[in-house]
Amino acid sequence: MPAGTVLFSSRAPIGYIAIADGKVTTNQGFKSVVPNSNVGTAFVYFFLKNALPTIENMASGSTFKEISGSTMRTVPAIIPDDKNLQKFANFCEPLFQQQRILEAENRCLASLRDTLLPHLMSGELDISVIDI
Repeated sequence: MPAGTVLFSSRAPIGYIAIADGKVTTNQGFKSVVPNSNVGTAFVYFFLKNALPTIENMASGSTFKEISGSTMRTVPAIIPDDKNLQKFANFCEPLFQQQRILEAENRCLASLRDTLLPHLMSGELDISVIDI
């Protein structure tokens, strides 16, 4: 699946939603929605979040609930005209970009923490002399 694909967990549990930041491969536990160019990733993402109660009610299964691909295709959707879709995408894209930046920063900080913490705990690094 290409970057921008909206990934929707379709079982155990239903409704985890993510956006692929690069090419990905999924398994049968996901419904991967590749938005067409005029609808866009942001609209699909928020549509699925909003439609989650409807989707959960359409799910079936005895051990755990699951939504099939054929059932997902029957989820009712109202798609705005291209002008409003573009306005929505223009509004959402800077927010999604900021989220990608913050997630990358969090990964970097977590890596730094994981590198430094053992050295701090062992006493190998002493930060008591640092003036903050």
